[in-house]
Amino acid sequence: MTIRSQLLFSFLATSLIPLILVMSIALYQGAEETHSLKRRAMVATIEKGAESINRFFTTRMAEITLYSEQKDVRSMDFAKMRPFLMDKLSHQNQIYEKFIIGTPEGYFYNTSGGNPHQQGLRTFDDASPNARLKHIRKRDYWKQTIGKNKQKQDVTYVSNPMISYTTGVKQVVVASSILNEKQELVGLIGGALPWDTINNLVADTKNQILDEFPSHTRFMMIARNGIYWYHWDPDRIIRLDIQEGKLIKDDIGEHSTTIRNILKEPNVQLSNIGNKMVAGVSGSDYIKDEHLNMDGYLFYAPIKNAGYSIAAYVDKSAVTSSSDTLQMIFLVLTIITLLIIVTLVLWLTEKLSKPLMQLSKTLEEKSEDEQFTPIPLDGPQEIVEIKRSINQTIERLGPQKSAHASNPYADKQH
Repeated sequence: MTIRSQLLFSFLATSLIPLILVMSIALYQGAEETHSLKRRAMVATIEKGAESINRFFTTRMAEITLYSEQKDVRSMDFAKMRPFLMDKLSHQNQIYEKFIIGTPEGYFYNTSGGNPHQQGLRTFDDASPNARLKHIRKRDYWKQTIGKNKQKQDVTYVSNPMISYTTGVKQVVVASSILNEKQELVGLIGGALPWDTINNLVADTKNQILDEFPSHTRFMMIARNGIYWYHWDPDRIIRLDIQEGKLIKDDIGEHSTTIRNILKEPNVQLSNIGNKMVAGVSGSDYIKDEHLNMDGYLFYAPIKNAGYSIAAYVDKSAVTSSSDTLQMIFLVLTIITLLIIVTLVLWLTEKLSKPLMQLSKTLEEKSEDEQFTPIPLDGPQEIVEIKRSINQTIERLGPQKSAHASNPYADKQH
């Protein structure tokens, strides 16, 4: 192997191997950090959106709690309180669809109507004096504010999504216990938030989030028990059961409904994410499901006071685009750096090896001359020293060579 090849190999090995190693580590760590930062930023954005929805529910809870303390409401005389409730409905810009007043027995009044023959309570036929009373004992908001409220405390609660027994609309009820002047639990008041209100609320939040999320982001919202309340797939939202074009009745004579629950999804990744959402955790997780056309990340955050949780699904490519761009930049920079280093190494190898190659050629030419002439002392200092040593060596050997040339038989005589 020539000295030029040795120099070239040594320079390339000592410069390129460390460079490639360092650049590879930097590329990996940089891509991971960029990916992590983008996910954290998206989680922060979804948390901000969740907080916006949370403020809405916090306001509604404060309103209903305040209404429960109104004197006519505490009397549990629906005829007395109805004007107050109707006034609030008209001044709330259609936030509430109706107000509900529940009794400890589970029967109820509401501002949408009533049976005049049964003190205004809702029945299965409000025109009939003999109609069977409707009840809300299966509703979670009745259970939380009255049924399970053994301590007779003032409880305010946001219900799971449902379909109204009386108006048939999708709704959420914000309910509060009613305590009379003796602090006895005498009923509940609930404000029914219709689907349009929730839909507009989520739509406004989506518009805020989409400023920082990709335009094709998909959203969902689940209740405290995992039921989908809002979803990009309409089939996952609560709906009435229909068979052969007719509504199906349940065991208490009300319309049967179909609900979908994230906790019961067959995809283990999705159900695990659902458990985190129900637990009030915020974060992000990767999910892949061919049936749901999902291969990306779910970013989720709790709506704390309501017990709900909102999530945004973003395709994997949109989340990793920044790190992919960074990798491409790193790759281009690495290639440019490698080209520069290789060019410098070739130049340096040529610069260092050229004097030696010239010296070698000069010596080869001198060996063919009958009369030695000194080698010119030019070039780098180290090469000059080598040439000087060669000149001195040849000068010392010169007399011996001349004597040998004049008496070629000298060796034989000895």
